[in-house]
Amino acid sequence: MEYFGLAPADVHVMCDADVFTAALLTRLEPAQARVSGEPPKPAAPGRPPDKINIRAIAENLNLQTEGQDVCLIRLPIGWHGSYRAFNHPLDYLGYDGGGGIGSGPGMCVGAALALRGSGRIPIGVVGDGDYLMGITALWSACHYQIPLLLIV
Repeated sequence: MEYFGLAPADVHVMCDADVFTAALLTRLEPAQARVSGEPPKPAAPGRPPDKINIRAIAENLNLQTEGQDVCLIRLPIGWHGSYRAFNHPLDYLGYDGGGGIGSGPGMCVGAALALRGSGRIPIGVVGDGDYLMGITALWSACHYQIPLLLIV
């Protein structure tokens, strides 16, 4: 998509993406999620994990947000696909893919601003280096009262 050109496509659909996606979903059969490798086994119910790790964060996040509309803005590379089911386009926004450090907090604040008033709770999970390199974005979130949960 250099120089603002359109991405190559087999079929160009000239309509609103939400309308097209809703119509397309009515035609698709439900499919099993394709996850590489064996999913990690969850910890025994009621027993806290021995270590704080990504799986423990995912389990507690799922427990605390059950029944709520959540948008996971950013997740770490080690997040396994079985940790959470994504059923709506706004359940997970994806990753920037640039490989740079420090973009996480800024992307989370920007996405949280876009989600303001949507009824969704914006949540980002970032690493400590990402957090330290982009911490100034949190000042903007506080100053402009942008609701966001950022887990480091």
